[in-house]
Amino acid sequence: AAARSSSQRHQPVLPLPQQPLPTASSGATLDIPGISPLFTAPERFYVTDVTFPTPMVDRHRWTLTVVGLVDRPLSLTYDQLLALPSVEIDAVLMCVHNPVGGPFIGNARWQGVRLTDLLASAGVSESADHTRLHSVDGFTAGFSLALIEQGYEPLLAYAMNGVPLRRAHGAPLRLLVPGIHGYDSNIKWLQTIEVTRFEHAIDYAERKGWPRVPSRMGPQCRIDVPVTSASLLPGEQVAAGVAWSPPHGVVRVELRVDGGAWQVCTLADALGPRAWRHWSVRWQATSGRHIVEARAWGRDGVQSETIAAPYPGGAGGYHRVEIVVDERHPPRTRQFVWWLADHVRGRLQLAWLGLQAWRRDRPGAAPKRRSGTTNP
Repeated sequence: AAARSSSQRHQPVLPLPQQPLPTASSGATLDIPGISPLFTAPERFYVTDVTFPTPMVDRHRWTLTVVGLVDRPLSLTYDQLLALPSVEIDAVLMCVHNPVGGPFIGNARWQGVRLTDLLASAGVSESADHTRLHSVDGFTAGFSLALIEQGYEPLLAYAMNGVPLRRAHGAPLRLLVPGIHGYDSNIKWLQTIEVTRFEHAIDYAERKGWPRVPSRMGPQCRIDVPVTSASLLPGEQVAAGVAWSPPHGVVRVELRVDGGAWQVCTLADALGPRAWRHWSVRWQATSGRHIVEARAWGRDGVQSETIAAPYPGGAGGYHRVEIVVDERHPPRTRQFVWWLADHVRGRLQLAWLGLQAWRRDRPGAAPKRRSGTTNP
């Protein structure tokens, strides 16, 4: 098969996907200082683990197995996996602990094998409705087969942004389910796929007391420009950022100042429904302190205004930044105090909401088991 060489020594040579995605068009990127890059560099992509130190897997000795309720159990080496037909997708991955507007999210071009293709080769039993995923470190997560029919397409990913996965991101293989929070199914250092029944799969998150429902991402957006506590001059200013609503895509972003009317923002070209999208808007800044908020619309609805802690289904509410507009820029010390006060206030609010949610979901009895998935 045709191949492209790795940019780093000792890395495996990646196969060309059957249908490579085109290079992102110039219209997909907004040239605005401070806006997030269209693709997050691997070294800047967030990492969240429950195992320390991070597992180091020798890809030459590693194998992926498919077992359980299948007609033909599989065992694949790394080279055999790379020899299978592969695809590319542009998609965000976000940690469930990410606060609204937070940094624990990234967007990448992932390459790998469709889970559905591998399961078709194994021959899934009609009685199966769930997959239990096992990592080399003993971590387990789940994925409901019913989610595939709802547009959630799991990918056995071995590369991101054109290079093999790094150790921190789950090398040699991880499962990526665009639209589902990181802890829920997006397992790293994947070793075994067990096809099973939901009632037989008890995973990491359930043992922690988290409810077993698919932790889906709703429409969200982040204001990258201006940053909170920024000092701006009166007159026309630019607000910009990124928005996402996988797996079906963002259709609109709106901005408002001080709780006023919503202003429709300009959207850059879409990479695809699972990826984030650049947006921007010009607004008139008047003297004083102001609160700037943004919200995203997905094909399934609008971003929730209700403020919620990340536990257990992801943070809720609009991203907001507080800025000051003045002909004279305030001293940096005062700006830092404003930023610190806003940061502490937000953290305390999330902690209180998280404690309330935890108490609601843990009344002292075992959590209810509902059809869904689980992972970090």
